[in-house]
Amino acid sequence: MKKLTLIELQEYLLSSLVAFDSFCKKHAIHYSLCGGTLIGAIRHQGFIPWDDDIDVMMTRQEYDKLTKIWLQYPKEGYTLITNRTTSNAFAGESGKWYANNTAPTYPQDDFDIGLFMDIFVIDTLPEDEQEAKKYFAKVHRLGRQFHIIRKRMHKPLWKLLATLFPMFHPDKVFSQLEKEIARHRDKENTYGAIMLGSSNDMLRERLPTNYLKHFVDVPFNGHLFPAIAQYDAYLRHYYGDYMQLPPEKERLSYHTKNHILKE
Repeated sequence: MKKLTLIELQEYLLSSLVAFDSFCKKHAIHYSLCGGTLIGAIRHQGFIPWDDDIDVMMTRQEYDKLTKIWLQYPKEGYTLITNRTTSNAFAGESGKWYANNTAPTYPQDDFDIGLFMDIFVIDTLPEDEQEAKKYFAKVHRLGRQFHIIRKRMHKPLWKLLATLFPMFHPDKVFSQLEKEIARHRDKENTYGAIMLGSSNDMLRERLPTNYLKHFVDVPFNGHLFPAIAQYDAYLRHYYGDYMQLPPEKERLSYHTKNHILKE
């Protein structure tokens, strides 16, 4: 097995993104680069030099479509992790896509998958802002609860607890989560948000739903990938002056030491 350098890791992530993009285009699934990956595309026309992950986003409808098609026509050499394709602990937070020939350097109960890219889901928010804040908080809480419980289900004590008290079983929590998301799933409301990510700030995560209807191609390491047409407004809302480089002490890589290439 070979430990990956940052440059090698970026190369494997790029090939994974190319495969994901090909799969989505083949099946008419719409997505956009997001987060640091989108900043990299606009500011560097590729990876932020010290970045070591890839983020994309899509609407709940597109995510459901992705999952449904994957279950029928999986792409050889890759794995898609969602709540419906695996029992992996990561599935409660966001979708994951990774090449099967990569693996974590130090496998742990909560980190047992390959070199992945994140697939974040935009869910619809209620129109009333106060109701939206409460809804966001509830969905976010259920998502984190589901993620934490699922991570611990391999432990005998948690298995016993879930047996005695069904409210602590991940299937029960996931059922509640799906019920909440379904309340606004098909509504054409003004705003949506990534509610099952790490941030609990609804106003920061919120973005107009019409952003996810119009896309442009942006350059990224010699390839073109889709981005929401309103990428500048989205990035400035979330990051401020994203074209300004951060201080050197904040230019950190977080995942490089954790992955190896399988032989």
